[in-house]
Amino acid sequence: MSPSKTPLTALVLTGAAVMLSACVSLFPKAEPAQLYRFGPQAEAGADLSTAPGRVNVTLAQIEFTPASAGDRLLTMNGAEAAYISGARWVSPAQDLFEASVRNAFAASPQVRLVEPRRAMTSNLVLDLKVDNFEARYDAGPKAAPTAVVTVHARMIRYPDRTVVGDHMFRATQTAGDNRVGAIVPAYDAAVGAVLKELTPWTEQIAAKNAGR
Repeated sequence: MSPSKTPLTALVLTGAAVMLSACVSLFPKAEPAQLYRFGPQAEAGADLSTAPGRVNVTLAQIEFTPASAGDRLLTMNGAEAAYISGARWVSPAQDLFEASVRNAFAASPQVRLVEPRRAMTSNLVLDLKVDNFEARYDAGPKAAPTAVVTVHARMIRYPDRTVVGDHMFRATQTAGDNRVGAIVPAYDAAVGAVLKELTPWTEQIAAKNAGR
């Protein structure tokens, strides 16, 4: 069964990444949905929670486009959007992406991400908007798609609400094959590439603006 196609204007959709169970073809028979996840996972290591010198940065709620925020894997073929049949994220993509961001910063010796409820401990807010989180079939519906992740990041300094950093991060990764088992790692690689650039960018701006 191929992904069910729907006009882009009628969608409420979702994104992709690292497999939790057996590989599933993009064209499977009707079977229970397989679950997948993406992004860096929390790892045991040095506890930096009380490390001196780390700058507190409040992570605002991450904004996703409605089409890719849920637990279904979104694909694009020109102007047509579709969800991959028989595959789901283990949690909504928006939640998995936030967990990936927090895990990426967990080992940072310079920045500590804090919840919005602890905003009083920080004068800096990291605002992220995920504009694209999809697998694109630019070479046709039978070719291996390319995972595309685009994130608009802003660093806002309070109390004057000055935007001290504004950058668009974009990463793409072509899947090794037109199968879910190959598309998920492509999502994972694209997310990892974005976070690899986002982390040092945030650290640099936080170091210049902490406490000002």
